Amino acid sequence: MKTCTLIAVTAAFLIGGCGGDASSSAGSVSTADIGQGLNPGEHELEIVGPVRTVGPYSGDREAVSFRASNYGQSRERRDGTGGRELVVANNVDGPFIVRLRADLQRGDDEPDRELGAVAIQLPPGAAAGQTYALENSPIARHGEAYLILMGYGQPLRFGGSGTVSVAELGDHVSLQFEFRGGSAEEDNERHIIGRAYRIPLTLRGEARYELTVNGEREERADQMRFRNDRSIIVDQQMTFGFPGDVAQPGTYRVVSGRPGAGEVSLNLHDLPRDLEISGNMDIRQDGETWSGSFEFEAQGEVSVQGRGSFDHVAAREAHL
Repeated sequence: MKTCTLIAVTAAFLIGGCGGDASSSAGSVSTADIGQGLNPGEHELEIVGPVRTVGPYSGDREAVSFRASNYGQSRERRDGTGGRELVVANNVDGPFIVRLRADLQRGDDEPDRELGAVAIQLPPGAAAGQTYALENSPIARHGEAYLILMGYGQPLRFGGSGTVSVAELGDHVSLQFEFRGGSAEEDNERHIIGRAYRIPLTLRGEARYELTVNGEREERADQMRFRNDRSIIVDQQMTFGFPGDVAQPGTYRVVSGRPGAGEVSLNLHDLPRDLEISGNMDIRQDGETWSGSFEFEAQGEVSVQGRGSFDHVAAREAHL
């Protein structure tokens, strides 16, 4: 019979952790349980081990966030762990990631704090009311959640395993997790315990489009973002380049090669570079986000037609 342990982090924060299948409703918690002592949008995080939390996050980024994120591919290891397949995320269906930030310290003799984060990548099809196995990214199997600990400018090794329980998943997320390794007897016990209460979904920049290559049509929904002040990249599929040093909203002709006034260049990453491209692109800016549509044709070694729309693309400082 499996044993569940109950860990008290604060008087109001209790987590029930129970190892087992990748997904189970056993041990699930309610949003109200997770929210005890917290306001909506708040989180708690405790790390004990080679690095430890030494206080709330003191940086200038979001202390906690919830957004769509690709479920990463991993090779299958000799022991049968790993072997995940890539699942591309979108704002509607996920998969989703929750990132909690805190100040860290490594060892007792290092006085300076370091900004760190714990990311919990939920599996494809994750649902409220479920508890999922939680593993390190390299060994998580397909369908399991995985944890990434960041600090000191790099991913940090932190051996262990655990569970994550999802109480709410939609426009907001509420969840709690426990991740443990080592043992008290060997004096190397380590753990990461956290919870996040009613964190709103941050919509990422996203393009929804059709791409037809030599008559073969594909529908896609990919992340879209500014690569720099003057170019926008759609995942690893295409890049739009604007004239001048800073992109501006407006109506443009889509062309190949260097863009002139009133033009944007289009680079189709996995296709021949000498295609003749023509089309148009309309872009609107609403505060700190861009949206719009595009349509183009490309002729050469292959024949390509593309059309789509995009929204929630975060502007850079130069655009504000």
